[in-house]
Amino acid sequence: MNIRNEKGAVLITMLLLLIVITLAGIIAINVSTVDIQIARYTRESSMTCGGAEAGSDLAIPVIENILENGSLPTVPSGYSLDTDYLDDEVDPGDSAYEYDPDTAADSPDLTIADINGVEVKVDIDRLYKYTLPGTNIGFASGYEGTGQSAVGSQAIVYRIDAQASRE
Repeated sequence: MNIRNEKGAVLITMLLLLIVITLAGIIAINVSTVDIQIARYTRESSMTCGGAEAGSDLAIPVIENILENGSLPTVPSGYSLDTDYLDDEVDPGDSAYEYDPDTAADSPDLTIADINGVEVKVDIDRLYKYTLPGTNIGFASGYEGTGQSAVGSQAIVYRIDAQASRE
């Protein structure tokens, strides 16, 4: 056997093996970094969706309080209500009401400053009011719908727009 022609073959083989192992390590680091970013985005998305849902859930007692008591509820610190406009938008009374298509981003009626780093903005819009079918008013109003009154048979439909964002 002539060993003189194989000078440096081990060195080249080891360098190629070192390059392959280095590339495998770089790929593993990239995959783990991407997985960490995906987990962070999933967590943030879950937190903002939860914040928006909490804002929608909080709007219901606000509407109920305005309708039952005729006034805005007191809110804890960190919360703010648009006192100039919210009461008229939820319960305009007997006055003619025009639907105002504002959004939570433009003019929120309720703002929650910080829920675990999530800011929540909620807009409440009264859409319309209608007479519930099958009530005593439907019976007393006759076929043509005349003689209707508003005693316990009206339903009011609201649109609640809640948006959440990370601070």
